[in-house]
Amino acid sequence: MNFQAEPEFLGFYGGATGGGEAAYVAAFGSFCDDRLYLTRRQWHDSGKTSMGAGFLPGFDPKKLDVDLDDAFQPLVFEGIPGGIFSAHPNIIRRGGGYELFTWLHGPGPVVRYVKGVSSDGIRFRILNFDRPCLYHPADQLVKDAGADGLIHRDSSGEIRLSGDGRSPERRRELVSNDATYVRFDGATGSYEMYSVLLIDSALYPERRVAYDNAPGWLRMIHRRTSPDGLEWSPPELVITPQPGDSTDLQFYGLTGCDLPEGRFGLLGHYPVAAQTMELEPCFSRDGRTWTRFGVWKNLRSSLSLQGDPVQILFPGPVRNVDGSLLITASAANCLHNQFGKLPKEQYRTGIAVFQCEKRPKSSV
Repeated sequence: MNFQAEPEFLGFYGGATGGGEAAYVAAFGSFCDDRLYLTRRQWHDSGKTSMGAGFLPGFDPKKLDVDLDDAFQPLVFEGIPGGIFSAHPNIIRRGGGYELFTWLHGPGPVVRYVKGVSSDGIRFRILNFDRPCLYHPADQLVKDAGADGLIHRDSSGEIRLSGDGRSPERRRELVSNDATYVRFDGATGSYEMYSVLLIDSALYPERRVAYDNAPGWLRMIHRRTSPDGLEWSPPELVITPQPGDSTDLQFYGLTGCDLPEGRFGLLGHYPVAAQTMELEPCFSRDGRTWTRFGVWKNLRSSLSLQGDPVQILFPGPVRNVDGSLLITASAANCLHNQFGKLPKEQYRTGIAVFQCEKRPKSSV
């Protein structure tokens, strides 16, 4: 398949939303059965937002005229405290059931990646809330831990033991940004994760952009493996800037799908100085060594949301359909450092749907 050729834009699934309407975010969601699992972000009169994971049933790229508010079905979680929101649901079909990997956000603060199981793909029992797969650096256990890493303040201000039984060093190994993709490898019977390693920008001051929303970090793609989806290996860097890349380039996440000849990857190509984001195709035969093909240069600039130019394309789920690639992305009209800072009426978002038809194979 010729990965350099730009895919065909089919349209925005459910149209573009804006003006304070709920935003439906496909970024780091997943396809499973005929469902598109994704995140709904709702605006409130206070100006704040809340998130929730769910799915759109009967996803059909040939039928884009869908009322997203009517179609959306929320997921239900057991085994977590109240007041917790979920985002970026990654669903895997296994053994007649469903497995979920998702980021949870809540008071504390709690920002952690967990695994759940379900018989119907709707109601999930979370297996490891207290001993999660990953921690975001904002999570209380890694942000506010004491010297021994076991004591912290809970949401009421009281000091209590964390109870996850991990050393501070082990917790640091499990810190990641919240843009994560998990696949199950049927050949090895193990899980494979791609997420964003956060590297202290003080180590590479020439790459730091002061007006980024997280100037203290540089984002690179790392890989982990697990025998059970609960305990994960230390991070292994697999995609970093190369000679010829701009100094400010970072990578915001990797999604993809399996192909007969290897793995297709959809990379969030993030030139931080511009605060925009492009989609970049890549390919790997083993999941560790990736070949990048450069961004689809005209893709983002050719799109508009209710008349506004698209500034961001976050990578969404990808599906191999008889050798053609069905690609989704979350489109937004604002720059990356404007998220959460503009009046809700100014935001425009959409689920962009693309298709790469069968073409002659690339040189990979």
